[in-house]
Amino acid sequence: MKTVSECYAAATTPHRRIITYWTKASLFKNPVSRFILRSAGTIPVARSRLPVDNETHKHVSSNGSKKESDAEKKQEMLFKATYNDLASGGALAIFPEGTSYTMPHIVQVKQGAARAALGFAKWALERGSSSIVSVVPVGIVYTDKSKYRSRLYVKYGKQILLESFVKQFLYNEEGSKGEHAVVQRLTTEIEKGMLHLTINARDWETLYAAQSARDILWTDEGNIPLEKFVDVSQALIGIFEEVSPSEALGMLKAVLLRYHALQYHTGVTHTSLSHIPLASPSTSNTLSSKPSLQLPDSTSRLTSLQRSSLSTSRLRVLAYLSLAIINLIISSPVHLAYAPGYILGTLAARLFASKEEEARAQFKVVFGGFGSAVGAIGIALILSVWHARVIDENHRRYERIRATFMVLRSSLLSPISLSEDDLKPYLTTPPPLMNPYIAKSLQEDISANSPLVGSNLSSPGDEQGPKTTQNKAANVSVSKSSLMQHLLHARAEATIMLQRVFRSRAELPSDGEVAPLDSRDRGDAISMAQSIVRQLVVFDFDWSLADQDTDRWIFEVLAPHLRRKMKTLKSTVQWTDLVAHSLREVHAEGITREDIENALRIMPFHPAMIRAVKRLKARTDIETTIFILSNSNSVFISTILEAKGITDLFDLVVTNPAEWDPSGLLKLRRRVSPDDPQHKCLVGCSPNMCKGDELDAFVKERAPYDRVIYIGDGSNDFCPVLRLRETHRGLQQRIDQEGGVKCNIKYWGGAWEVEEIFGQL
Repeated sequence: MKTVSECYAAATTPHRRIITYWTKASLFKNPVSRFILRSAGTIPVARSRLPVDNETHKHVSSNGSKKESDAEKKQEMLFKATYNDLASGGALAIFPEGTSYTMPHIVQVKQGAARAALGFAKWALERGSSSIVSVVPVGIVYTDKSKYRSRLYVKYGKQILLESFVKQFLYNEEGSKGEHAVVQRLTTEIEKGMLHLTINARDWETLYAAQSARDILWTDEGNIPLEKFVDVSQALIGIFEEVSPSEALGMLKAVLLRYHALQYHTGVTHTSLSHIPLASPSTSNTLSSKPSLQLPDSTSRLTSLQRSSLSTSRLRVLAYLSLAIINLIISSPVHLAYAPGYILGTLAARLFASKEEEARAQFKVVFGGFGSAVGAIGIALILSVWHARVIDENHRRYERIRATFMVLRSSLLSPISLSEDDLKPYLTTPPPLMNPYIAKSLQEDISANSPLVGSNLSSPGDEQGPKTTQNKAANVSVSKSSLMQHLLHARAEATIMLQRVFRSRAELPSDGEVAPLDSRDRGDAISMAQSIVRQLVVFDFDWSLADQDTDRWIFEVLAPHLRRKMKTLKSTVQWTDLVAHSLREVHAEGITREDIENALRIMPFHPAMIRAVKRLKARTDIETTIFILSNSNSVFISTILEAKGITDLFDLVVTNPAEWDPSGLLKLRRRVSPDDPQHKCLVGCSPNMCKGDELDAFVKERAPYDRVIYIGDGSNDFCPVLRLRETHRGLQQRIDQEGGVKCNIKYWGGAWEVEEIFGQL
């Protein structure tokens, strides 16, 4: 599928720029493919399987000596060709995941793209140039990568600012180890951009539940505008990924998974069933307290056909089936020219491709394309236009006819009683086989956290080495017709439960139909899940909102000898106490209140930061609360804000208390007095205040906020950043500790970067 993705990326590139790709070196062995790839300007990349030394990040031989392998020489050639292409104004497309795979979320992002971007800056500097490339994440999303005529969406993300990364990469003091750390940080930023543009769920069951809910709400994924497909899917995933879901939401998820599994094992889709004129399920007598494995008895079952007599429902189904067959026959001649493509693509996928979804899809593309070219020879243009106009609807008709046949067959045959053991394997959908090019541990972590594994999946070894999953249900002699009644029952349960739960969450209109929603309802559902109405912006003050540290600035300006003394004592005396003592000393030396206030008024404060805060506060579409959380003190901060004319922009200042006494002495105290119970912070907060506790208390008092943004310089900011959730953001110049951070971290180096980031919110 990577080849297909490359074609679509090239076709959608802004300004129709010619794209250069990194391509697997083995494809250059064949003279025909080598000629094509060379003509297209691709650059061969060799994949090395040698181990990598953790210190030098170079390949080592089997005996441990650090030799330059052939793979390293090829890598040098790769980057040399890449840098020359970029220097000439070229554009390079890299697929940083390294391979095509089917997983519920992005599981690996390699460092090639980051190395190329930062390495080019270093390469250019060595040649007297200060050129820096632009890095733009791109999301390529297939609605169904293995389905014929499915859709594909390519979206270009926001440019990643490289100036700070390049500066750290070029001027770090740790050599190759420091360079590798910067490369990894940029790789992480690229990964965040990719995650924002694609569909990602934490496990298979969440993804399957969201897919079933999407099918029920929209009937056909074609009803969702392509530019909204990712947002819709991710919004539903977010609902099913709630940390503490309600009992109803948990039951809904179980019912949706049951329905998805039965669709998988019968080969009948919700879209096909939705167009069959079945009786609508009623909520009064169909929904049990929990999903059951057995089909309900005749008085309460959710099937839409009666066995005792030829019901009205059955007559409607027969009429629909007849009309669908007639429509399909009338339009079938237009497909004859494409029949070789359909046949060759299907046979090639079955006979030659491995069982991975990507391999099957690629064989369908290649052989199906060849067959279509052969069959299309001599066909008039009007026939092609006719085919393009009717194929989508006829394909849906075929699926509906097939589903109708299965429903009728199930209703006409005598009911088959299935035991719990016979039915249970068909109530979970197995994940795809393990991909040999993805780290086994990454795939096993997902499988280990999912109840899908161990229910109807086994993992025997295969010839390639990694274990693959195999469906035990194939060993159970149960026909698809026997599952149809259970599929209809699961469909009704899923539809009713989805309606109940979403109505209770105010995400569906109380008098609306569940499937399909109209465009207004869909917009409401998505806006409820993703819109930002209230946000909280939290600023550290020193080196963040302001361009200096207030404590150090005062003594640097008014008493440099005390500034040096404070630097010596800071490791042995609590900092707030040390500043309070030093303020008493400068007062004894004759420094007045006016002197201190004048020094504060001239402290540097970047105009871009003032503009950023004013514009954010002035927005009418989002209610923004801004408060300062600082280890400075109330007098220093209030004096500076008043001097800059921005006091009214801030709703609250949380800091150490300070006040002037009649003699002009500035008295400073800790926010958490040494005589009071001390906070329990274990992640680096100063004794005078736990910023994380203060942030939690503020949010609890004024909640809810749809988004929290914390801006700091990285010093004493780890604790509050650690409290932020996945949907929140942290703007940091650095983070002294990084373990356990859940929010989206953006690194910044100057006020103008903060202004730009605020403009993108």
